[in-house]
Amino acid sequence: MRMSAILGLIALPLLITACHIRGGEPSQSELLAALQDQIEHANERGGIKINLGNAGAFQDIKFNLKVHSLTKQSCTGDNYAYTCDVTIMVSYPPVKEEPEMIVSEMMVVDGPDGWRLVE
Repeated sequence: MRMSAILGLIALPLLITACHIRGGEPSQSELLAALQDQIEHANERGGIKINLGNAGAFQDIKFNLKVHSLTKQSCTGDNYAYTCDVTIMVSYPPVKEEPEMIVSEMMVVDGPDGWRLVE
């Protein structure tokens, strides 16, 4: 009996950290992970293509986005959906190699796999 109580106390923190605990706004690291996950999916689908041509002279440029950092400014919402103001440092080689600062708004929802970006 005593041994099972000790094992239960040891296993409890492991179970708590393994589960996604709902409630509260997303942290800066959770926002960054949601954004990086979304960008990885876009890059896996072939990146982003921009048509730079005009009638008769079309030219597509493909580039992949790269997030260097994200700073959370504020969030509003409830326990499962938030809109957050963020500052993102991003580059998009080969178009722009140097990171560029973008002030943006992200909408995220809390799901079974953690925070996800809403497009």
